[in-house]
Amino acid sequence: RFLYCANELDATVSTYAYDRQAGTLTLLGSDSALPEGFQSSEQLAAADLHLTPDGRFLYATERTSNTLTGYRVDRASGKLTRILNIPTETQPRAFNIDPQGRYLLAVGQKAGLTSYAIDAASGMLTPLFRYTLGRNPNWVEIIDLP
Repeated sequence: RFLYCANELDATVSTYAYDRQAGTLTLLGSDSALPEGFQSSEQLAAADLHLTPDGRFLYATERTSNTLTGYRVDRASGKLTRILNIPTETQPRAFNIDPQGRYLLAVGQKAGLTSYAIDAASGMLTPLFRYTLGRNPNWVEIIDLP
């Protein structure tokens, strides 16, 4: 019913209503993925977004502020309500959420990966471990093996 889009150059997340029969999208609004009061002379750069498997929480990364922003999703209206904005890896290009919705792994272009536990009730993130990686990591994929 809803589509979410990370808008790279203004660091926002847009919410669209999807009309399945007509095949159309209607913009419902946009929310900032930046920390409150953040200002920079550098180009803003939203990078990635993912929903938890149950659709209750959406997270987005922004590379200029080096942050992860979390939102609670109103399943009836699609509306996003910000619940967190935390510092993460430098230039967080990508992240992913495990298939059970318990963990989020965020990778920064400057060589690091941080794992977070996702609180199922609140959507809050708790940092668990930080790993040093090679140069310019750009993607995180989590696979569920049998």
